[in-house]
Amino acid sequence: MLAGFHDYAPSEGSFREAVLKGLSSVPKSVPSKWIYDERGSHLFEAVCEAPEYYPTRIEIELLSNYANEIAELAGRDCAIVEFGSGAGQKTRLLLDALIHPIVYVPVDIDGKTLRRSAESIAIDYPEISVTPVRADITRSFPLPGTIKGVKGKKLGFFPGTTIGNFETEQACSFFKMCAEMLEGGGLIVGADLQKEAAVLEAAYNDSDGACPNFNLNLITRINEELDGNLNKNAFQHSAIYQESAGRMNIGIRSTCQQSARIAGQNFEFGKDEIIRTQVSYKYTIDGFQELAKHSGLEPLHAWKDDARLFSLHYFRAP
Repeated sequence: MLAGFHDYAPSEGSFREAVLKGLSSVPKSVPSKWIYDERGSHLFEAVCEAPEYYPTRIEIELLSNYANEIAELAGRDCAIVEFGSGAGQKTRLLLDALIHPIVYVPVDIDGKTLRRSAESIAIDYPEISVTPVRADITRSFPLPGTIKGVKGKKLGFFPGTTIGNFETEQACSFFKMCAEMLEGGGLIVGADLQKEAAVLEAAYNDSDGACPNFNLNLITRINEELDGNLNKNAFQHSAIYQESAGRMNIGIRSTCQQSARIAGQNFEFGKDEIIRTQVSYKYTIDGFQELAKHSGLEPLHAWKDDARLFSLHYFRAP
C-alpha cells in the first residue's frame, strides 16, 4: 500500500550551484549524487549487472545465504528505512526474509526513480505500508508518521558500495544520523573490502562500458539542464586505485585543452585535467566496524564471501 510521499530534497537550483562551485574549484569536482537523475539511476542499474562489477552479485549472495540471521536480528513487525530507493532484488530479498514487516520507507534524492520503485514495491507487497521520502541522505531528514505506530524495531538498509563514496568525516556523520534516527533498532550496510588493484580497476572500467556511461551522465545533465555546451566526446571516464589511501579515485578526464560555457559562465579545462566525481573507499572489516563504533553504533555481525571481496554488516543503534 502506497501511503503518501514526503519531499525534503534540496531545491532544483542546488544542482546548478554544485556544478558552478565545483567547476570553479581547484581541483574541479562535482559530487556523484548529481549523476543520479532518472537516466543516471537506469545507467547505474546497468553497472550493477556488469560481469566485472562483483559487489552487487556478492551482496545478493550474502543476503540470500544469511536471510534468517538478519531476520532474527531485526525482529518482528519492523519498519525498514532504505537509504537509496530500491525496487530490485536486494530490497525484495530483505522484505521476503523479515518477519511481518510493517512499514517500508525508501529514501532517494531523485523523485522520479523514487516514485517508480515505491509504486513497484507497493504493488508487490500490499500488506506493507510504503512511504517514500525524497531527501538527500547525507543530511538529516524527518521520518514519516507511518513509522511512529510501529511496535517493532526500525531497521536501516544501506546496501551497495555507497558508504565508500563518503569521506571519513561524512561517513561518521551518516552513521551518527543513523544512530539517532534508528534508536533501538539496527542498520544493515554493505562495505567493499580492500583487494588487488587489478580487480578493483576492472570493476570500475568494465568491458561493457557501463561505468563510463554512468559517470559521463554528469556531462549530459549539465548540457541539458544548465544550458552547457560541453563536448561529451572530449571527456573520458577515469577510475584509478590509490592504494596508499585505500580508495578508487573516479572522475571525468578532459582529453584536450578546451573551453565551455555553462549556465552563462565560462570554464577552461586543461588537457588531462580531471573533474572528480567520486571516491570509493575500500575497508577492512575491523576498520569499518571501528568507524561505525566511533560514530555511536554497535557492531553485532559481519558477513563476508569466501574470497573476502565484499562484506555485509549489522550494527545496533543503542
